[in-house]
Amino acid sequence: MNWCFTIALVLYYGLHSLLASTRVKHYLQQRWVSARYYRLAYNGVAVLMLLPVGYFYSTGEGQILLPQHWSHLVLGGLGFGFGLYLIRAAMQRYDWREFSGTAQLANPKGKVALGDLNTEGWNGVVRHPLYLGAITVAWSCVLLHPTALLLTAALVTTGYSYVGAKWEEAKLLAAFGDRYREYQKRVPMLLPFPRLNS
Repeated sequence: MNWCFTIALVLYYGLHSLLASTRVKHYLQQRWVSARYYRLAYNGVAVLMLLPVGYFYSTGEGQILLPQHWSHLVLGGLGFGFGLYLIRAAMQRYDWREFSGTAQLANPKGKVALGDLNTEGWNGVVRHPLYLGAITVAWSCVLLHPTALLLTAALVTTGYSYVGAKWEEAKLLAAFGDRYREYQKRVPMLLPFPRLNS
């Protein structure tokens, strides 16, 4: 296992979630970055944190874990395409101006209106289709090119997706209350199999 790559990836995901947490965000907005510019700064830090991840991946050992078979390529290709489709479908539900941080610039306090709870499309199948898409892409890459580095990336991405979804759920419960609790009862969190996740 390439420990530098693993540590860089864990730090990337950890910092990504930490900076998105309400408590840390409020703390930093009071002392370092105004709310108006916080999302832009957050995105900038996210891009910079990807640089060591990319560096350690490119310089890591690409040891092949198992012999390549045509079935791996077929399943990996189908999974990769489906994962990208899920990510694209999930991202279409986002307000790109808000996501990028440019919508916040129009308001001196950096606030944007809270959107309505989205339960349509893939959000009617799982509560976090973006995370499911990322997990699907990560494991499909392992099938397409079964190296220790990609296996590590898939394991860390899966772990982060679960934890990140749980943290996001706490925010959504605070924002939508009983409506979100009812949604949780009807739709599974990450996998479209209710008994395997909550």
